Amino acid sequence: MSTEPTARPTARPTARPTARPSTSTAPKVVPGNATPPAHGKTELRAEAVRARAELASTLDALEYKLNLPKRAHRAQARMAQRLRQLGEDNPAALLGLAAAAAAVAGAVVWIGARSVLKR
Repeated sequence: MSTEPTARPTARPTARPTARPSTSTAPKVVPGNATPPAHGKTELRAEAVRARAELASTLDALEYKLNLPKRAHRAQARMAQRLRQLGEDNPAALLGLAAAAAAVAGAVVWIGARSVLKR
């Protein structure tokens, strides 16, 4: 078995597209290679900075996806802003929306009370 590095493919496989193409121009270590390609200190530092930035963006994306209370708060703020804008643009539509919401809430309460009374 040889310890020399094997030739790396020049393009990524297209079976699994990535969300963001890599901006790194430095060669990557391919699994199975015993030794990474030689780099100067500045190239290694630049690669480390790029790797840290990529890791930070990945962690931010994971935090956003998994932090449900924060996402709910942001969605509520967006909805409030949309309703304010609707009220400024078309107050009659906002009034109609409020009346529809009140009718739905009343129907839910009425159905719930009716089912409790039938027991």
